Amino acid sequence: MASNTVHLLRHVGIQSFQTVLLPTIGPERIKQLNHTSVKELQDTALDVASEQERVFQVVDPVLESDGQRVHFASELFEVIRNLHQWNVQISDPDAKQLWKRRTVTYFVFDPVSKLFAPSKFCAYVIPNQSHSIIETPAAGLMDVATYCKFDQSDRRFDGQRARLHLTKSLGMTLMEPSESPAIDSAFATWCERNESSILVHPNGPKFVRPPDWY
Repeated sequence: MASNTVHLLRHVGIQSFQTVLLPTIGPERIKQLNHTSVKELQDTALDVASEQERVFQVVDPVLESDGQRVHFASELFEVIRNLHQWNVQISDPDAKQLWKRRTVTYFVFDPVSKLFAPSKFCAYVIPNQSHSIIETPAAGLMDVATYCKFDQSDRRFDGQRARLHLTKSLGMTLMEPSESPAIDSAFATWCERNESSILVHPNGPKFVRPPDWY
């Protein structure tokens, strides 16, 4: 509910962000920490500096251009929404023509829908981008037109930075196809549907998936 509220606030023009803390720690351990004294917390050697860095990473824009501010996705909810946004938009002829056919190595995987999308597309959002009321569900998400614009013109819009943000800052897991035949099979099915838009790198794909607790 809080994540949806953030997107609603953005839609009405309020700059709002929410990020996950300690993304590599599971729910049970988080519950224990919530009931731990300050002294005991100090003894756990939690990496507080990294948590502070994550907050600034999502609040500070990666780039600003033509009134648009591009930020890193602040939480997994945004990453997965971007994934679905790509799959919806790529079926539109205009968006498909803009995208053309791109070579991609890293793909975010949604274990619920079994869909994939390029990890770089999933890692960035546009929280100050305005939309009409009928487009509220997509408010603040990355879109194909903006992606293509910055992908061709701004080196700060970088795929390696995107991947590191997903794995280091949001706790997502980078994996090889051989680690999960089921995911690899789902990827083959997805690729068949999107072969006119996606060319897998000759070295093969790599998958970025949410942590087990998600």
